[in-house]
Amino acid sequence: MLVVGPSGETILVDTDDHGDDGEYVLDYLRDRTDYLVTTHADADHTGGHAAVIEHYETQSGGIGAAYDPGIAAGTATYDEYLDAVEDYDVTLYETRAGDAIPMEGATVDVLGPPDPYPDGGACNENDVVLRVAYGNTSVLLPGDAEDHQETHLVDTYGDDLNATLLAARRGR
Repeated sequence: MLVVGPSGETILVDTDDHGDDGEYVLDYLRDRTDYLVTTHADADHTGGHAAVIEHYETQSGGIGAAYDPGIAAGTATYDEYLDAVEDYDVTLYETRAGDAIPMEGATVDVLGPPDPYPDGGACNENDVVLRVAYGNTSVLLPGDAEDHQETHLVDTYGDDLNATLLAARRGR
């Protein structure tokens, strides 16, 4: 998902399946990606990260920063993403509930994962969950949050979860 703010800043949330190697995502993006968010480390979320980072760091305006829940995956896809972060010196933030992602003219609040990680650190239960608000419009981006994190979100934020749009999908 690509979020474009009122001033043109962008947040790219995940990069599709590992089989696409980022090319599908690159076809739709602008000249710069200000922020790259990893909801969690599974390959169907990080598959294009390395290609996107390499493309923007070598052929365009760069990646402003990357945000990650801090739970690693023991996969080649995730390793390639971290290698690209290191190779191109991209700032990487371990992102937790209570953080925010700066976007001029909009509010981007991080609602998950909580601290400490629930459910023993399982990926889907510890997704980076975003709520993006602009004026009277908001979107809730819960990634692949499952029952435990959904319950935590409702218990913690209650009516503040109210959003104009819910972008939801279930993990495979």
